[in-house]
Amino acid sequence: MTDNPSPLALVTGAGIRLGQASAIQLAKAGYDILVHYNSSRQPALETAAAVEQAGRKAHLVQADLSQESEIRKLADQVLSLDQGLKVLVNNASIFYPTPQPEQWVEHWDRFQMVNLKSPFLLSMHCLPLLKQEKGCIVNIVDIWARFPLRRHLPYSVAKSGLEALTKSMALELAPDVRVNGVSPGAALPPPNAGDNMDKMLSQVPMGRFGGADSIADTVVFLTGADYITGQIVAVDGGRTVNL
Repeated sequence: MTDNPSPLALVTGAGIRLGQASAIQLAKAGYDILVHYNSSRQPALETAAAVEQAGRKAHLVQADLSQESEIRKLADQVLSLDQGLKVLVNNASIFYPTPQPEQWVEHWDRFQMVNLKSPFLLSMHCLPLLKQEKGCIVNIVDIWARFPLRRHLPYSVAKSGLEALTKSMALELAPDVRVNGVSPGAALPPPNAGDNMDKMLSQVPMGRFGGADSIADTVVFLTGADYITGQIVAVDGGRTVNL
């Protein structure tokens, strides 16, 4: 290990959207970044280039978080760097509508695995490194964890579980490792927003989408807030106040 290495952060799903913004902002805050992706290799390469432009090291890692063996492989790659691990951002997620009851059953296991079990397993595999560094975990939850989204039952349940996991792990892992969550609301319009954009914004007191950087800034804040643990920070422009 080199003398005084930069702290290392692992961001899952770092190729696009919130994960990409979080990786870049963490790099600007002084972290080397493990840029995880599953299928979004080209965007992940762009994230890595932005990290290096910020003067930090980027390590590109691919893993399918729906497979337990791949999660183990990802954790092993973190260990192989011999750099410790200061921050784990569990951002990777799947999101799509499942309006029919038969779809709830069909897609249940996939949502629970990617959105809930994989953050848990990756956190457990990385726990020795995080303890060694007195590090922290930041889970990307969703405002729909508390206010279920119609036509998205398996997704809402998995994110609700992730919120409970965040609080439970904070209790169990203190004082060695802090665990917090960021709960995005109207940060980015969903890919299928279409004609619903105006309606969505009418429900947001701030009257605008916050952008990916609003989430990333909160992630960075929580990595340095050494007396905050077990909290879920809603970054939603006041959307949940209006529900």
